[in-house]
Amino acid sequence: MITNLLDSRHPYPVFRRLCDFLDIQDIIHLTRTCKKFSGLYSYLLPILWNVDKRLERFAQQPEIFRSQMGLYDALITGSFAVQFFERVTWPKAALDIYIERGHKMDSFCEYLGSTESCTDRAPRESEQCEPFLLDEDLFEVRHFTTPRTESEIRVVGTPDHPLRTILDLSHSTVVVNFITWNKAYAIFPLPTFCQHRGYLLQQLDDWERPLVQEYSRRGWTIEEMMWPEDHCKNHPLRPQRRTGDQQSWIIPFNAFNVKLSSTPDYHIDHGFFQIKHTHIHQPYDGEFKRDEQNFWYSIEAVTIQPPILRHPLVIGTDSLFQYIFTRGRVLTHTEMLKLSPDHRPEHYEQRLAKPEEWWHEPFYKPDYWQYYDDRVPKWIAMWEEEEKSME
Repeated sequence: MITNLLDSRHPYPVFRRLCDFLDIQDIIHLTRTCKKFSGLYSYLLPILWNVDKRLERFAQQPEIFRSQMGLYDALITGSFAVQFFERVTWPKAALDIYIERGHKMDSFCEYLGSTESCTDRAPRESEQCEPFLLDEDLFEVRHFTTPRTESEIRVVGTPDHPLRTILDLSHSTVVVNFITWNKAYAIFPLPTFCQHRGYLLQQLDDWERPLVQEYSRRGWTIEEMMWPEDHCKNHPLRPQRRTGDQQSWIIPFNAFNVKLSSTPDYHIDHGFFQIKHTHIHQPYDGEFKRDEQNFWYSIEAVTIQPPILRHPLVIGTDSLFQYIFTRGRVLTHTEMLKLSPDHRPEHYEQRLAKPEEWWHEPFYKPDYWQYYDDRVPKWIAMWEEEEKSME
Protein backbone atom coordinates (compact mmCIF):
# COMPACT_ATOMS: atom_id res chain seq x y z
CA MET A 1 0.00 0.00 0.00
CA ILE A 2 2.71 2.49 1.00
CA THR A 3 4.79 1.73 -2.09
CA ASN A 4 1.76 2.32 -4.30
CA LEU A 5 1.08 5.63 -2.61
CA LEU A 6 4.66 6.71 -3.07
CA ASP A 7 4.85 5.57 -6.69
CA SER A 8 6.23 8.40 -8.85
CA ARG A 9 3.46 7.70 -11.37
CA HIS A 10 0.71 8.19 -8.76
CA PRO A 11 -1.71 10.99 -9.76
CA TYR A 12 -1.31 12.69 -6.39
CA PRO A 13 2.15 14.28 -5.81
CA VAL A 14 2.69 12.65 -2.41
CA PHE A 15 5.92 10.99 -3.50
CA ARG A 16 7.48 14.15 -4.92
CA ARG A 17 6.46 16.24 -1.92
CA LEU A 18 7.90 13.79 0.60
CA CYS A 19 11.20 13.61 -1.25
CA ASP A 20 11.72 17.34 -0.68
CA PHE A 21 12.15 16.57 3.02
CA LEU A 22 14.60 13.68 2.61
CA ASP A 23 18.32 14.24 2.86
CA ILE A 24 20.78 12.08 0.95
CA GLN A 25 21.16 9.63 3.83
CA ASP A 26 17.39 9.13 4.03
CA ILE A 27 17.20 8.53 0.30
CA ILE A 28 19.98 5.94 0.37
CA HIS A 29 18.34 4.16 3.31
CA LEU A 30 15.01 4.13 1.47
CA THR A 31 16.57 2.53 -1.61
CA ARG A 32 17.58 -0.41 0.60
CA THR A 33 14.11 -1.09 2.03
CA CYS A 34 12.56 -2.85 -0.95
CA LYS A 35 13.08 -3.58 -4.63
CA LYS A 36 10.54 -0.97 -5.72
CA PHE A 37 12.65 1.83 -4.16
CA SER A 38 15.99 0.49 -5.41
CA GLY A 39 16.10 3.02 -8.27
CA LEU A 40 14.91 5.97 -6.18
CA TYR A 41 18.27 7.77 -6.05
CA SER A 42 18.77 7.61 -9.82
CA TYR A 43 15.22 8.81 -10.39
CA LEU A 44 15.64 11.79 -8.04
CA LEU A 45 19.04 12.96 -9.31
CA PRO A 46 17.77 15.18 -12.17
CA ILE A 47 14.90 16.43 -10.01
CA LEU A 48 16.47 17.28 -6.65
CA TRP A 49 19.98 18.05 -7.95
CA ASN A 50 19.20 20.07 -11.07
CA VAL A 51 22.24 22.28 -11.64
CA ASP A 52 20.63 24.35 -14.41
CA LYS A 53 17.78 25.27 -12.08
CA ARG A 54 20.33 26.37 -9.49
CA LEU A 55 22.28 28.45 -11.99
CA GLU A 56 19.23 30.39 -13.15
CA ARG A 57 19.87 32.95 -10.40
CA PHE A 58 23.27 33.75 -11.91
CA ALA A 59 22.94 32.95 -15.62
CA GLN A 60 20.16 33.77 -18.06
CA GLN A 61 21.06 30.66 -20.10
CA PRO A 62 22.54 28.00 -17.79
CA GLU A 63 23.34 25.61 -20.66
CA ILE A 64 25.48 28.25 -22.39
CA PHE A 65 27.05 29.10 -19.02
CA ARG A 66 28.09 25.46 -18.57
CA SER A 67 29.35 25.33 -22.15
CA GLN A 68 31.64 28.25 -21.37
CA MET A 69 32.80 26.50 -18.20
CA GLY A 70 33.76 23.45 -20.25
CA LEU A 71 35.45 25.55 -22.92
CA TYR A 72 37.73 27.30 -20.40
CA ASP A 73 37.99 24.55 -17.73
CA ALA A 74 36.28 26.63 -15.03
CA LEU A 75 35.17 25.14 -11.71
CA ILE A 76 32.38 26.36 -9.42
CA THR A 77 33.20 25.98 -5.74
CA GLY A 78 32.51 27.69 -2.40
CA SER A 79 29.05 28.04 -0.90
CA PHE A 80 27.21 27.41 -4.19
CA ALA A 81 28.57 23.86 -4.36
CA VAL A 82 27.62 23.27 -0.70
CA GLN A 83 24.10 24.58 -1.34
CA PHE A 84 23.78 22.39 -4.41
CA PHE A 85 24.58 19.16 -2.56
CA GLU A 86 22.67 20.21 0.57
CA ARG A 87 19.66 21.40 -1.50
CA VAL A 88 19.36 24.69 0.32
CA THR A 89 19.50 28.32 -0.84
CA TRP A 90 21.33 31.13 0.91
CA PRO A 91 19.99 34.22 -0.91
CA LYS A 92 22.99 36.48 -0.33
CA ALA A 93 25.66 33.91 -1.17
CA ALA A 94 27.83 34.60 -4.22
CA LEU A 95 28.84 32.26 -7.03
CA ASP A 96 32.58 31.47 -6.85
CA ILE A 97 34.25 30.44 -10.10
CA TYR A 98 37.88 29.32 -10.20
CA ILE A 99 39.65 29.43 -13.55
CA GLU A 100 43.25 29.58 -14.74
CA ARG A 101 44.31 33.20 -15.09
CA GLY A 102 45.32 34.56 -18.46
CA HIS A 103 43.47 33.80 -21.69
CA LYS A 104 40.93 31.46 -20.07
CA MET A 105 39.94 33.92 -17.36
CA ASP A 106 39.85 36.91 -19.74
CA SER A 107 37.65 35.06 -22.22
CA PHE A 108 35.24 33.83 -19.54
CA CYS A 109 34.94 37.31 -18.03
CA GLU A 110 34.29 38.73 -21.49
CA TYR A 111 31.45 36.22 -21.86
CA LEU A 112 29.95 37.33 -18.52
CA GLY A 113 30.01 40.96 -19.61
CA SER A 114 28.85 40.58 -23.21
CA THR A 115 26.46 37.61 -23.22
CA GLU A 116 25.20 37.62 -19.62
CA SER A 117 25.30 41.45 -19.35
CA CYS A 118 26.98 41.27 -15.95
CA THR A 119 28.50 44.41 -14.46
CA ASP A 120 32.22 44.25 -13.69
CA ARG A 121 32.65 46.13 -10.41
CA ALA A 122 35.51 47.06 -8.12
CA PRO A 123 35.93 45.08 -4.87
CA ARG A 124 34.19 46.49 -1.83
CA GLU A 125 36.11 47.54 1.28
CA SER A 126 35.14 44.31 3.06
CA GLU A 127 36.64 42.34 0.18
CA GLN A 128 40.02 44.06 0.19
CA CYS A 129 41.44 41.56 2.68
CA GLU A 130 40.69 38.51 0.54
CA PRO A 131 43.79 36.29 0.53
CA PHE A 132 43.70 36.23 -3.27
CA LEU A 133 44.05 40.02 -3.42
CA LEU A 134 46.99 39.91 -1.03
CA ASP A 135 48.99 37.80 -3.49
CA GLU A 136 48.42 39.51 -6.82
CA ASP A 137 51.44 37.77 -8.36
CA LEU A 138 49.59 34.44 -8.19
CA PHE A 139 45.88 35.28 -8.20
CA GLU A 140 43.52 37.67 -9.91
CA VAL A 141 39.97 38.39 -8.72
CA ARG A 142 37.11 40.07 -10.57
CA HIS A 143 33.65 40.77 -9.17
CA PHE A 144 30.47 40.81 -11.26
CA THR A 145 26.83 41.63 -10.56
CA THR A 146 24.07 39.96 -12.56
CA PRO A 147 21.51 42.28 -14.23
CA ARG A 148 18.32 40.38 -13.44
CA THR A 149 18.75 39.26 -9.82
CA GLU A 150 21.70 41.46 -8.78
CA SER A 151 23.48 38.36 -7.55
CA GLU A 152 27.24 38.35 -7.04
CA ILE A 153 29.69 36.36 -9.15
CA ARG A 154 33.34 36.18 -8.10
CA VAL A 155 35.84 34.96 -10.68
CA VAL A 156 39.16 33.87 -9.18
CA GLY A 157 42.08 33.51 -11.59
CA THR A 158 44.44 30.78 -10.36
CA PRO A 159 48.14 30.32 -11.25
CA ASP A 160 47.58 26.78 -12.54
CA HIS A 161 44.86 24.12 -12.42
CA PRO A 162 41.91 25.49 -10.36
CA LEU A 163 41.41 22.08 -8.74
CA ARG A 164 44.79 22.35 -7.03
CA THR A 165 43.85 25.78 -5.66
CA ILE A 166 40.57 24.43 -4.26
CA LEU A 167 42.38 21.58 -2.54
CA ASP A 168 45.13 23.88 -1.26
CA LEU A 169 43.10 26.84 0.05
CA SER A 170 39.83 25.39 1.41
CA HIS A 171 39.40 26.30 5.07
CA SER A 172 37.73 23.01 6.03
CA THR A 173 36.52 19.75 4.54
CA VAL A 174 33.00 21.23 4.40
CA VAL A 175 33.85 23.35 1.34
CA VAL A 176 35.98 20.88 -0.64
CA ASN A 177 33.29 20.52 -3.28
CA PHE A 178 33.26 21.73 -6.86
CA ILE A 179 31.18 21.65 -10.03
CA THR A 180 32.49 21.17 -13.57
CA TRP A 181 30.53 21.69 -16.77
CA ASN A 182 29.08 18.16 -16.52
CA LYS A 183 29.55 16.84 -12.97
CA ALA A 184 29.43 17.83 -9.32
CA TYR A 185 32.02 16.49 -6.85
CA ALA A 186 31.78 16.31 -3.06
CA ILE A 187 35.16 15.09 -1.79
CA PHE A 188 34.13 14.53 1.86
CA PRO A 189 30.41 13.68 1.54
CA LEU A 190 30.06 11.41 4.57
CA PRO A 191 31.06 13.94 7.24
CA THR A 192 29.82 17.00 5.31
CA PHE A 193 26.34 16.02 4.15
CA CYS A 194 25.47 12.98 6.27
CA GLN A 195 26.98 13.95 9.62
CA HIS A 196 27.16 17.75 9.14
CA ARG A 197 30.67 17.70 10.47
CA GLY A 198 33.85 19.25 9.12
CA TYR A 199 37.57 19.27 9.87
CA LEU A 200 39.96 22.21 9.63
CA LEU A 201 42.34 22.33 6.68
CA GLN A 202 44.03 25.62 7.57
CA GLN A 203 45.40 27.43 10.56
CA LEU A 204 42.65 29.98 11.04
CA ASP A 205 43.49 33.62 10.37
CA ASP A 206 41.38 36.80 10.33
CA TRP A 207 39.99 35.89 6.90
CA GLU A 208 39.30 32.18 7.45
CA ARG A 209 37.87 32.48 10.96
CA PRO A 210 34.60 34.27 10.00
CA LEU A 211 34.03 31.74 7.21
CA VAL A 212 34.30 28.83 9.63
CA GLN A 213 32.04 30.67 12.08
CA GLU A 214 29.41 31.09 9.36
CA TYR A 215 29.32 27.38 8.60
CA SER A 216 29.04 26.65 12.31
CA ARG A 217 25.98 28.91 12.42
CA ARG A 218 24.54 27.01 9.46
CA GLY A 219 24.67 23.75 11.38
CA TRP A 220 28.10 22.22 10.77
CA THR A 221 30.31 21.08 13.63
CA ILE A 222 33.86 22.09 12.71
CA GLU A 223 36.64 20.25 14.55
CA GLU A 224 40.42 20.15 14.48
CA MET A 225 40.75 16.39 14.27
CA MET A 226 38.75 13.20 13.92
CA TRP A 227 38.47 11.16 17.09
CA PRO A 228 39.18 7.40 17.06
CA GLU A 229 35.51 6.51 17.59
CA ASP A 230 34.60 8.40 14.39
CA HIS A 231 36.84 6.30 12.16
CA CYS A 232 35.06 3.89 9.86
CA LYS A 233 35.96 1.80 6.84
CA ASN A 234 34.48 4.15 4.23
CA HIS A 235 35.44 7.46 5.85
CA PRO A 236 36.93 9.82 3.23
CA LEU A 237 39.50 11.34 5.60
CA ARG A 238 42.39 9.03 4.70
CA PRO A 239 46.06 9.62 3.78
CA GLN A 240 45.73 9.17 0.01
CA ARG A 241 42.73 10.17 -2.08
CA ARG A 242 41.61 10.69 -5.65
CA THR A 243 38.84 13.11 -6.61
CA GLY A 244 37.01 10.42 -8.55
CA ASP A 245 37.35 7.60 -6.02
CA GLN A 246 34.57 5.75 -4.20
CA GLN A 247 34.73 8.06 -1.19
CA SER A 248 33.60 11.03 -3.30
CA TRP A 249 29.98 11.79 -4.13
CA ILE A 250 29.79 12.49 -7.87
CA ILE A 251 26.62 13.66 -9.62
CA PRO A 252 26.60 13.57 -13.44
CA PHE A 253 24.58 16.22 -15.30
CA ASN A 254 22.46 16.10 -18.39
CA ALA A 255 24.60 17.53 -21.21
CA PHE A 256 21.65 18.24 -23.50
CA ASN A 257 22.12 21.65 -25.20
CA VAL A 258 25.60 21.90 -23.62
CA LYS A 259 28.71 21.89 -25.81
CA LEU A 260 31.10 19.10 -24.91
CA SER A 261 34.42 20.11 -23.40
CA SER A 262 37.66 19.14 -25.12
CA THR A 263 39.19 18.34 -21.71
CA PRO A 264 38.62 14.66 -20.80
CA ASP A 265 36.82 13.95 -17.53
CA TYR A 266 39.70 11.83 -16.27
CA HIS A 267 41.85 14.93 -15.84
CA ILE A 268 39.52 15.78 -12.95
CA ASP A 269 38.67 12.23 -11.85
CA HIS A 270 42.37 11.35 -11.59
CA GLY A 271 43.29 14.29 -9.40
CA PHE A 272 45.34 12.74 -6.59
CA PHE A 273 46.07 14.38 -3.23
CA GLN A 274 47.44 13.53 0.18
CA ILE A 275 45.87 14.36 3.54
CA LYS A 276 48.23 14.96 6.45
CA HIS A 277 47.68 15.90 10.07
CA THR A 278 49.54 19.05 11.08
CA HIS A 279 50.08 20.61 14.48
CA ILE A 280 52.11 23.47 15.92
CA HIS A 281 53.02 24.63 19.41
CA GLN A 282 52.15 28.18 20.38
CA PRO A 283 53.45 29.74 23.62
CA TYR A 284 50.65 31.13 25.73
CA ASP A 285 51.23 33.96 28.23
CA GLY A 286 48.34 34.13 30.63
CA GLU A 287 47.75 33.43 34.26
CA PHE A 288 49.38 30.08 33.67
CA LYS A 289 52.19 29.42 31.23
CA ARG A 290 51.66 26.50 28.91
CA ASP A 291 52.07 25.42 25.29
CA GLU A 292 48.89 25.50 23.24
CA GLN A 293 48.73 22.92 20.45
CA ASN A 294 46.84 23.74 17.28
CA PHE A 295 45.81 20.86 15.05
CA TRP A 296 44.46 20.78 11.53
CA TYR A 297 44.61 18.60 8.46
CA SER A 298 46.36 19.72 5.30
CA ILE A 299 45.81 18.68 1.69
CA GLU A 300 48.90 18.44 -0.48
CA ALA A 301 48.87 18.36 -4.27
CA VAL A 302 50.93 19.76 -7.14
CA THR A 303 50.27 20.31 -10.84
CA ILE A 304 52.33 18.56 -13.48
CA GLN A 305 52.12 19.02 -17.25
CA PRO A 306 54.85 17.53 -19.40
CA PRO A 307 54.94 18.91 -22.96
CA ILE A 308 53.48 15.61 -24.18
CA LEU A 309 50.19 16.35 -22.34
CA ARG A 310 47.67 18.91 -23.55
CA HIS A 311 46.07 19.19 -20.11
CA PRO A 312 47.65 19.40 -16.63
CA LEU A 313 47.35 16.71 -13.97
CA VAL A 314 46.90 17.26 -10.23
CA ILE A 315 49.21 14.89 -8.37
CA GLY A 316 49.60 14.56 -4.61
CA THR A 317 51.49 11.29 -4.37
CA ASP A 318 55.29 11.27 -4.64
CA SER A 319 55.52 7.88 -6.32
CA LEU A 320 52.86 8.78 -8.91
CA PHE A 321 54.58 12.10 -9.54
CA GLN A 322 57.83 10.26 -10.29
CA TYR A 323 55.95 7.75 -12.47
CA ILE A 324 54.39 10.48 -14.65
CA PHE A 325 57.59 12.55 -14.46
CA THR A 326 59.73 9.73 -15.86
CA ARG A 327 57.39 8.93 -18.71
CA GLY A 328 56.94 12.61 -19.51
CA ARG A 329 60.69 13.16 -19.65
CA VAL A 330 61.38 10.16 -21.91
CA LEU A 331 58.51 10.87 -24.29
CA THR A 332 59.38 14.57 -24.45
CA HIS A 333 62.95 13.64 -25.35
CA THR A 334 61.63 11.43 -28.15
CA GLU A 335 59.53 14.28 -29.54
CA MET A 336 62.53 16.63 -29.28
CA LEU A 337 64.60 14.29 -31.41
CA LYS A 338 61.99 14.61 -34.16
CA LEU A 339 62.47 18.38 -34.25
CA SER A 340 65.02 20.06 -36.45
CA PRO A 341 68.03 21.10 -34.34
CA ASP A 342 67.27 24.81 -34.85
CA HIS A 343 63.75 24.31 -33.46
CA ARG A 344 64.82 22.59 -30.25
CA PRO A 345 65.01 24.59 -26.99
CA GLU A 346 68.52 25.69 -26.07
CA HIS A 347 70.46 23.03 -24.12
CA TYR A 348 67.38 20.82 -24.20
CA GLU A 349 69.27 17.65 -23.20
CA GLN A 350 70.62 19.22 -20.01
CA ARG A 351 67.27 20.82 -19.26
CA LEU A 352 65.48 17.48 -19.54
CA ALA A 353 67.26 16.51 -16.32
CA LYS A 354 65.13 19.15 -14.54
CA PRO A 355 62.13 19.48 -16.85
CA GLU A 356 59.86 21.01 -14.19
CA GLU A 357 61.88 24.23 -14.57
CA TRP A 358 60.93 24.74 -18.21
CA TRP A 359 57.95 22.51 -19.03
CA HIS A 360 55.66 25.52 -18.85
CA GLU A 361 57.83 27.64 -21.13
CA PRO A 362 56.41 27.87 -24.67
CA PHE A 363 58.48 26.44 -27.49
CA TYR A 364 57.86 25.34 -31.05
CA LYS A 365 55.66 22.26 -31.42
CA PRO A 366 54.95 21.16 -35.00
CA ASP A 367 51.69 19.57 -36.12
CA TYR A 368 53.27 16.12 -35.83
CA TRP A 369 54.08 16.60 -32.12
CA GLN A 370 52.60 13.60 -30.30
CA TYR A 371 50.38 14.04 -27.22
CA TYR A 372 49.65 11.22 -24.80
CA ASP A 373 46.65 12.39 -22.75
CA ASP A 374 44.65 9.33 -23.78
CA ARG A 375 47.22 7.10 -22.06
CA VAL A 376 46.95 8.80 -18.67
CA PRO A 377 44.22 6.47 -17.28
CA LYS A 378 46.27 3.43 -18.32
CA TRP A 379 49.43 4.85 -16.74
CA ILE A 380 47.61 5.49 -13.49
CA ALA A 381 46.06 2.01 -13.49
CA MET A 382 49.53 0.49 -14.00
CA TRP A 383 50.93 2.64 -11.19
CA GLU A 384 48.12 1.54 -8.86
CA GLU A 385 48.85 -2.12 -9.65
CA GLU A 386 52.51 -1.58 -8.85
CA GLU A 387 51.60 0.10 -5.56
CA LYS A 388 49.36 -2.82 -4.57
CA SER A 389 52.08 -5.35 -5.37
CA MET A 390 54.46 -3.54 -3.03
CA GLU A 391 52.07 -3.57 -0.05
